[in-house]
Amino acid sequence: MAKGHASSVNAILDFTYKHIKDEFSFLDAGCGNGWVVRKVGNHPLCNKAIGVDGSRSMIDKAISIDSKNTYECEDLIDWIPDEKVDVVF
Repeated sequence: MAKGHASSVNAILDFTYKHIKDEFSFLDAGCGNGWVVRKVGNHPLCNKAIGVDGSRSMIDKAISIDSKNTYECEDLIDWIPDEKVDVVF
């Protein structure tokens, strides 16, 4: 996934980072294997990064790679977040 979407994702994130001056929380709706969650979670101002995806295998893969951030397997149509976040991707 990262290879095919990396340039467009990086452009969006660069734009977003230019407008963030304080700590922020991040949600990737449809996170797949979590590569964007991991990338944003490493930003020095990111205090929480969450990934949500409907595929159990993708969430399991994300969790196996990354124990730092939060991942949930949920149907995004019915999912209600537990908390507010600053940035939704």
